[in-house]
Amino acid sequence: MSVITLTKSNTKAYDTSISKASPSSNFATATAGSIGRSVAVGDICRYQLFFDLGLIPNDVIINSAILRMKQSSGLDVRTLDIHPLKAFWSETGPTWYSPTPYDGGRKVSTTVPTGSNIDVDFDVTALIQDMVNGVYPNYGFLIKDSDEPSGTYAHNFYQLDHAIDSYRPTLTIDYTIPSTGKKQVEYVGKSSSASSGTAKVLSVPAGAQAGDLLIAQIQLVGTAAITPPSGWTVFYDSTASFGDRVFIAYKYMNAGDTNYAFTHPDASGQAALYAFRNVKTADKVTSHARSFSGANAQPMAITAGEIGFTKGLLVLFNHAEHDTQTLAITPPLSHIETYDNHYVGKVIESSYRYLHDKQTLTSSEMNSVVNNAANGVSLLMVLEPLSNNAPTLTLTSPTDNQTLTEGNALPVAGEASDADANNNVVVKCQINNGPIRNIGSGVSDGVTPISFARTLTYHNKRMWDGATDVAGADLAEDVDHILKVWAEDDQGGKSAEVTRKFRVIWNRPPVISGANEDLGKIMEPPSKTYSVTDPEGNPFTITEKIDGKAIRSFEGVPGREETITIPHDMWIRLDLDTPHELTIEATDNNGLTSTRTFTFIREETHIEFMLNFDNPDIEAHFTLDGMPKRVLVTLDRYLPPGSQIEFVRVTNNAMDETPTWEDMTAAVNAGRGYLFTNQQKTAANWRINIWVRIAKGTATERVRLDGFGGAFD
Repeated sequence: MSVITLTKSNTKAYDTSISKASPSSNFATATAGSIGRSVAVGDICRYQLFFDLGLIPNDVIINSAILRMKQSSGLDVRTLDIHPLKAFWSETGPTWYSPTPYDGGRKVSTTVPTGSNIDVDFDVTALIQDMVNGVYPNYGFLIKDSDEPSGTYAHNFYQLDHAIDSYRPTLTIDYTIPSTGKKQVEYVGKSSSASSGTAKVLSVPAGAQAGDLLIAQIQLVGTAAITPPSGWTVFYDSTASFGDRVFIAYKYMNAGDTNYAFTHPDASGQAALYAFRNVKTADKVTSHARSFSGANAQPMAITAGEIGFTKGLLVLFNHAEHDTQTLAITPPLSHIETYDNHYVGKVIESSYRYLHDKQTLTSSEMNSVVNNAANGVSLLMVLEPLSNNAPTLTLTSPTDNQTLTEGNALPVAGEASDADANNNVVVKCQINNGPIRNIGSGVSDGVTPISFARTLTYHNKRMWDGATDVAGADLAEDVDHILKVWAEDDQGGKSAEVTRKFRVIWNRPPVISGANEDLGKIMEPPSKTYSVTDPEGNPFTITEKIDGKAIRSFEGVPGREETITIPHDMWIRLDLDTPHELTIEATDNNGLTSTRTFTFIREETHIEFMLNFDNPDIEAHFTLDGMPKRVLVTLDRYLPPGSQIEFVRVTNNAMDETPTWEDMTAAVNAGRGYLFTNQQKTAANWRINIWVRIAKGTATERVRLDGFGGAFD
């Protein structure tokens, strides 16, 4: 809450009285005037008064506005009305015949007592609120008797030209800048520097924050060129008529900024840095620079159509020099001075005022006064306010510094608020510099927060929103990744970005216990125990293989002991004296596989085989409707010394659950057929099978069985 009293000394103010008895006269220079009807002199008088509101921010909340006037005399109690005027007027212009029009439908009324030299307070809060809100322009007030024909005595009041300050009208305004719904630029603060050297280093003004507009004002002795830091926009850069470099630049402050170095060749000079908040644009109006020589510093006038927006803030910059005098500059009325400093014969000064709906300014309205005649330059900048409030955002999830593994969820949730009703608000997110994703939206009612919730999922090195990749690239391990969430409205407003850091662990394959192993030369099917776990707890499948051919495949149970071996029928088909691989493969549900490998060479003291009924041709040839009675088996073999046929067995009921095996070794060795003794079966059909076993014994050469033949009936 702020309170300011507007007077003729600090703001542009003027007044006049008009009289029905003197209808062509103007009383702008009078020290007192009348309001109301005076029967004695046959007159009706009215009073016009103007206070410029440039010291009051646009669109503030007016807590109270009291116009105080000192009554020089009043003989009866009357009600006086205050109306807003409807057109611009100069204090010497209005007369009874040519009055300034007023709004008869708007007024505030005050009962005025009798008495002399008393203060009368008029409550004009409602009128001032409408003026600063732009409901209608501030052209000042008309004060008149509420019922002029019924009056008897006019009330007399002192005017602005009275010699005694305390007798002059004043306007005291108590106002509050709203915390939401702002539509005015706010001055935050300044910093300054005066030195020689090769740089002017300006620190961020106290209280400034990211998004504030920063304006740098610099004057150097001599013509040395000034180089701004990266990101600054030069607004004005010129050698003034008095030979010094004058420089104005601006930028919007970034988070983390602390100071700015404006470099130049070695020179003396001074600089100031100003911070303003809630600024949309800073360069819609040119500098209007004008050189001066004397005591009056005036930029060029702002004419109709140049500003193009209302509720602006005018900033004046003045630069001057004098070889022998210490200079100081007094800003125009209705201006608030922010800086005025003399250094090595030079002075820089700045001030600002609020424009409300004002679209033009004469040079005289912007006249600053130098205390000694000097050479200088005066220029200006008009700042456009953000009429739209940027949304705000609160992020309740996720927490910071999470570590995600394959399949983990990253819930993104919170609330967005917008003080401007009917704005369409969209919540967006971005990971690192990847694609921007909309994750929520709603229409603001100006009060109720808009909730949003979206669950992202880490999978295969990317972050996904459903089927949409929101990372745009693989997320590296062991580095911080940044999730940014913010809200935008459809009026160009954007909230501050809220960030969360996270790291990822790429999906890892299941872990098989033990280590790869060479089992050497073996004669029996190996048997190895193992267990499998998955680092991310993902489900997995185990497949056991021999030389790439699956033995079995099944769903794994984490940590359960399993045993891999080679079934007999697969074992006896493995080549001898040849490397083989017995493998365990564990594959998770994301397709990552790990393998455990056992290598070996099968070494045998025997050759052993049976018929393979998995072969359809063999199955068909040896399966019979009638009972086989006789069989002949011949072996294409090489048996070196020390080896022998250990046995040759045959059966004619191989399809039975327990076949009857008969030994025909002697018949094979003799090259004769064999007569089956079995004449029984339990299966549907007869089937012949042959089982051969050859012992290597003490032979030093390789035993070979290249095939077999025979017949049956």
